[in-house]
Amino acid sequence: MKLREYQRDALNGICEALRECDSTLLCLPTGTGKTVVFAQAAKIASKRVLIIAHRDELIEQGATKVHLITGERPEIEKAERYSNERSMFKSKCVVASVQTLNAKSGGARRVERFDPHEFSLLIIDEAHHAVATSYKNVIEHFQQNPSLKLIGVTATPDRTDEVAMKNVFESVAYEYSLRDAISDGWLVPVRSMPAHIRGLDLSSLRDVAGDFHQGELAGIMESEDTLHAVASETIARMGKRKVLIFAVSVEQSEKLAEILDRHIAGCARCVSGETPPEDRRQMLRDYDQGKFQVLVNCMVATEGFDQPGIGMVVIARPTKSRSLFAQMVGRGTRPLAGVVDGTPETPIERKVAIANSAKPDCIILDFKGNLGKHDLAGLPDILGGKMSPEVIARAKEHEDAAADDKSPIDVIALLELAEKEIEAEEKKRKDKDRRRLIKVKGIVDVEEIAAFSIYGMPKRIQPPFRSLPLSEGQRDVLRKQGVPFEHLDSWQQRALFKETVKRFKQNKCSFRQAKLLQRYGCSTDCSFAEARVIIDRLAANGWKATDEKKQNASRNDG
Repeated sequence: MKLREYQRDALNGICEALRECDSTLLCLPTGTGKTVVFAQAAKIASKRVLIIAHRDELIEQGATKVHLITGERPEIEKAERYSNERSMFKSKCVVASVQTLNAKSGGARRVERFDPHEFSLLIIDEAHHAVATSYKNVIEHFQQNPSLKLIGVTATPDRTDEVAMKNVFESVAYEYSLRDAISDGWLVPVRSMPAHIRGLDLSSLRDVAGDFHQGELAGIMESEDTLHAVASETIARMGKRKVLIFAVSVEQSEKLAEILDRHIAGCARCVSGETPPEDRRQMLRDYDQGKFQVLVNCMVATEGFDQPGIGMVVIARPTKSRSLFAQMVGRGTRPLAGVVDGTPETPIERKVAIANSAKPDCIILDFKGNLGKHDLAGLPDILGGKMSPEVIARAKEHEDAAADDKSPIDVIALLELAEKEIEAEEKKRKDKDRRRLIKVKGIVDVEEIAAFSIYGMPKRIQPPFRSLPLSEGQRDVLRKQGVPFEHLDSWQQRALFKETVKRFKQNKCSFRQAKLLQRYGCSTDCSFAEARVIIDRLAANGWKATDEKKQNASRNDG
């Protein structure tokens, strides 16, 4: 199988990372072929490989792709199925569910059937779950082999417990963002369509592990008014698109499918963890074949659900979790089969092919209400990449402001607009600060000239040597004397301090006296007592300086 450029880069990144450390993380968005990359890593592994999936539903899907890429038919460890650990002819690859590996069989956990030293590589799919105890138990078992290498693969690395992820994986081998994949023409553009439901109040909900308390959220989303609002908005906006709706509870999914069917008979079905496996498989086949338009699911389609035809994803379960939001959006980002592989070789050609296909984009219908202190995850979060929180928050404001238009919103354009706005505001702020500093500098210059000229001292722009700053006691002396010094450099401050002390010892007039005498044109070269007499005369004369200046000049001549 020919790898795409980013897939080759990802594989090279894994190899380089594992030469330096024992564990690494691969981050690829849904629909970009992360299974292809880790299957290639399994193909070149020196010994056996164990691939761990988060749910039983992902086992068969992963095993099929690994077989296709490696040519090696993996053995499966799941429920009643066992890999041939006692056989001489063991497969190089084993695909297992984490639940099965932690289950007990004959008094021991099933993971203990495997000899860690036979394996050179452990691969964890949906690795954002790897911080859980069930995964840690499996990892610790295989790490009894000091030569073992560990690869985690995820579309959503930004969990709320990101610090815990770093305790499992020592490095990040390669990251490819959703925005990059769309820009390169591998995934379809996603467009936002926010819908505000009057009366939907999420402000009082409690937080649990970085998201809403699920029971409390379910109680709100199951209300009749909310259910009918979600159904009405979905019907009004879906057109002919294949629709996938995410619900927070089984009851919400069932009621919502029922209400949708009242609008358009036979248009909707619901699936949840309570749906029998065979019924679920048949329902998904019918959905894939277009036998009904809307699938309402309760946490079944968040991971490993591959239906390229989905043209609208409806978020009827508000969330604060960016990783969960990214998983839901990822169900609609795949282009239709055959659109981007083959003839289109450049990003422009692939984007044109997507635009001309039956699925030119995917709409994200995102229901919102009164949030209070909460901040919902949204498209700006997962398309914003490494943009600043300020840019993402501004883009969300623009998104909300455009919601009333009821037209699909280009969130990438909003992010770029927000970034330019904040850059312009920052430039304006810096310009204002620069002007303020120039003004302050002007004031400082005036203060410097005044302070030095009042003392009759020459002002030195460049000090002849480096001077230590004044002590707090020395600064207090200048403050008490009214000498301006706060904005001056250490040399200028020390020069003024020395002159102040010198004049005090010589019983010359104080700085305040000298400043007043200079204002009225009188000499400042006089004693403290003489300055007091002159100032008293000025005050008695109504602060008219003419006579005093003559007397002062005569005294100086004498």
